[in-house]
Amino acid sequence: MKYLYRLVLMILALMMLTSMSVYAATVTLGGVEVDGNLILQPVSGKYSVTYNESIETELTAGQQIVLLVVKGVATTPSGLTISADTIRYIDQAVSTDTSIAFSNFVPSSIPNCTVLISGLTGVDGPKIVGYIEAVPVNVSGTVSYLSGVINRVATITLTEMNMPAYTPTSNVFTVQSNTSGQFNIPLVTEGTYRLVATAQSHAKYTKNNISIVELDISGITGNLLSGDIDGNDVIEFLDLSAILSNYNQVKTDPADVDGNGVIEFLDLSAVLSNYNKNAVVD
Repeated sequence: MKYLYRLVLMILALMMLTSMSVYAATVTLGGVEVDGNLILQPVSGKYSVTYNESIETELTAGQQIVLLVVKGVATTPSGLTISADTIRYIDQAVSTDTSIAFSNFVPSSIPNCTVLISGLTGVDGPKIVGYIEAVPVNVSGTVSYLSGVINRVATITLTEMNMPAYTPTSNVFTVQSNTSGQFNIPLVTEGTYRLVATAQSHAKYTKNNISIVELDISGITGNLLSGDIDGNDVIEFLDLSAILSNYNQVKTDPADVDGNGVIEFLDLSAVLSNYNKNAVVD
């Protein structure tokens, strides 16, 4: 019985620790560990926050309180940089002596914001009351290349730029286009990215400095030059030589640029039309 009693106590202690860990859970937001319970959830793109006074007399009916939504994440107000283009300011009167609610506000810039209130009695400076997390967006567009009779597709890779070597692969997104070159990359997080499109027998296409902030990006276009048979991203003598050495042969080979199963005039024409051209970089 004594051992059973001890076992029950151990289970209760474990339950208490588990419960405490839930309420004290932290999450990483913008590289900063913050209280996960303070993450605000949007409703139709709008946010709301209610503050209940933690010390009596912080709030008085009729008192003017200011809501500040600042781009960036910090655990103290001093860790934030406030400027005209990083802040949203809302002034509101308190209707009760114990709480104030700011409803349906839209930040000036959504990704990774800190929400503060200012004007509390007896509190020196703004007080952090919540955080707004970056919302992933979609990146879409169309790349041009010689699809041919095999209905070739392109591989689209989106990689965050200027990231350290230990950055996890979650900052790399790879999809296949359809046979018309159209692509869509979902759930892309905030950052500056490089897009690279590749397809067999083509020089790759690269687009740098795609800035992902808070809105979907569509309409990206790019051109993959046909005729890069050896894959060195320039159409030159080696590619022409590959065509000529396999001319009129029926075979599956990168020299079959249009993918019709025969290496012939159309493949030669693809190389000649782009001869001495390098892969396109925007």
